[in-house]
Amino acid sequence: MIPLGTKAGPVQSPFSPEQQKRFEQGFEEAVAKYPAERRKAALLAVLHLVQDELGWLTEPAMAYVGHLLDVPPVRVREVATFYTMYRLRPVGRHHIGVCNSTAISRSKRWPASQPAAWRRRCWSTISPMSKA
Repeated sequence: MIPLGTKAGPVQSPFSPEQQKRFEQGFEEAVAKYPAERRKAALLAVLHLVQDELGWLTEPAMAYVGHLLDVPPVRVREVATFYTMYRLRPVGRHHIGVCNSTAISRSKRWPASQPAAWRRRCWSTISPMSKA
C-alpha cells in the first residue's frame, strides 16, 4: 500500500525491456493528446497501458506512473481504486466481465433469456469444488 505522504520520486521501471519499449511508445502517444500543462490528464490512459503490459496494476507500477506524470503515488492509487476497470490483483488467463445494466438487459440486443443462458453455460464448465 502506498502511504499517504509519499512523494513522487525516482522509481525503478516495473517492465521488462520489451514491455518498456511498448510502454514508452504508448506513453508518448497518450501524453501527446494533452497540452503540456495538462500532462497529468493522461493518467487514465497511462494506467490502461500499464495494465495492458502487466495484466494488472502493481504498487511499483503505480508509483512509476506517478513519477512519470509528476502525480503523487497516492493520487494514482486513488484513481486506480476508484474505477472498477483497473485490476489491482493478478487475474487468470481469461477475464470475464458482465454488465448488469438494466438498459442493456432490457434492450433488443440483449434478450431477457441471455443472462440465464450465460449462467448455465459458465456454471456448467466449473467444477463443483470451485463453486464454493
